[in-house]
Amino acid sequence: MASAIGIRVELPAYGYSFTITTELSSATILSLKYLISDTCPGAPQVEGQRIIWRGRVLGNEERVAELWPMAADTPIVVHLSVHPSAWRDSPPVLEARKGKEKDSKPEPTRTTHAVPVSPSYILSKHRQALCQLTHEPSTFVQSSTDRELAVKFVNSHGFIWPAALDIEFGVAEQDGVRYQSEIIDGRPYLRIVNPNARPTPAQLQAFEVLSYTLELLKLPGKPSQQNRVASSPSRPPVPAHLNTLLQQMGLPPLNNAQEMPAADNAWRVYQADGNVLAAQPPAVNAQVVQVNLRPLIIPILMLSLRTLLLLYFVAPARKPFLALMILAWVGWEIWGWVVGRGEQGAADANVDAAPPPVQQGQNEAPPQQRPPQPQPQADNVPPNAAPAPPNAAPSIFDTLAQFDIPQGELALNSFSLTQGRHENYPEPSVLRKAISFVVLFCITAHPAVWNRRRKLLRMREGRVRVEMGALSAGDETAVTIDAVDAQDNDNDNPSPEREQARQYLVSKYLSRPIWVRRYMIRVMRVGRGEGDGGWVDAED
Repeated sequence: MASAIGIRVELPAYGYSFTITTELSSATILSLKYLISDTCPGAPQVEGQRIIWRGRVLGNEERVAELWPMAADTPIVVHLSVHPSAWRDSPPVLEARKGKEKDSKPEPTRTTHAVPVSPSYILSKHRQALCQLTHEPSTFVQSSTDRELAVKFVNSHGFIWPAALDIEFGVAEQDGVRYQSEIIDGRPYLRIVNPNARPTPAQLQAFEVLSYTLELLKLPGKPSQQNRVASSPSRPPVPAHLNTLLQQMGLPPLNNAQEMPAADNAWRVYQADGNVLAAQPPAVNAQVVQVNLRPLIIPILMLSLRTLLLLYFVAPARKPFLALMILAWVGWEIWGWVVGRGEQGAADANVDAAPPPVQQGQNEAPPQQRPPQPQPQADNVPPNAAPAPPNAAPSIFDTLAQFDIPQGELALNSFSLTQGRHENYPEPSVLRKAISFVVLFCITAHPAVWNRRRKLLRMREGRVRVEMGALSAGDETAVTIDAVDAQDNDNDNPSPEREQARQYLVSKYLSRPIWVRRYMIRVMRVGRGEGDGGWVDAED
């Protein structure tokens, strides 16, 4: 027995649905598509239809009785998808758009925050300004107490009381712009009636008052507990080429160091109660210093390479003693670098600023009245002492190159001691010289040690030659004590300054031990080309 079945067809893309009725026994999906083409608005073509049921696209040859073998009264819902090019007519209109056309009135912006509580004086000024725009009479009365409360309220939030709120409104005029109150979604709004009209002076004042009250009414009832810092914007620097162009145009140049007024540069930190906590820029934290990492890169890299090279050949896992020695050497390298940097920082801190240049005619003593240069005291470092080593990380080569150098410097500078204490720096014995020769022969085999030691010796011998050259000025003979004494008779009329300096050099030379003076004479002879060249230490 043939029975009819109702199938509900939904068109989700257009929000449209309809129902078709077909025979259960003989109907196929293809026959359903023909029914849909005849029933659905827009008459979609059969080739452009897709019938979907339970997420599967049904084929044209599938039978309805096999898909839904159920009672005729059971509701069946399928979905229809139509290709855009398969519509013969305009497709159905979305049901969501039907009956929902509204007038073109603007919808108000909904606010989610609660209306803040403001002083009555500001609120009354706001309403008076609105009455000037709507041409309505204003019956608001303000007292001096309300104004004082409003001023404290504004200052507590870190703002300055606007002077426009203290000006009374003029007499309302009938002409000018006119606004009309209108309720939109339960909220009052003002709509302009005559947009082409010119506002009156009272209405212009009302607009100015509203520009302040609209912002002041948004302030919370209690000020924020966080401190606010207000600073003036920094002035951008003047480009370097701008002054050149100004000079070419005959205009005065601009100055980058031109200070702005103190009122513009003032920093003001306000507390919650409106009191000024500070009126100067915040102090910079002394602990926040700039760390220069560039001098650290090369020493750390070289130390890491040397350590890895030693670990590669030593195998510290098998020889713990050698591993401890390597760790001690690494710690010694780092400690030496830290000490060197500390000494450099202390030296830089103790350097005094150079005095300003003395202009001619101002506090300048004549040449004959200048005091003589002070002579070095007995316990002070001499002026020609060896310079301090460079403030760099000392390496093992620097240490080896300085072998026996400090002892020689002490003996060379022994003039600072009193007379009769030359026995503290006796001449090195033959055993000492032999040990020094063997040690230097071994350590100077490395080119780095050789170059460093040669540099140190050349610096010391250069100072010796300068001093001996000053003693033997004008004497072409060998430098001896007798030559120094004889040269004093050559100068008939020496100046007091020259005589004083010469006496100081002679006393310094004679206060040294005999073996040190012989060393200085050999250095001078080698410098003049009388020796075989090379280093004087080689002769020892």
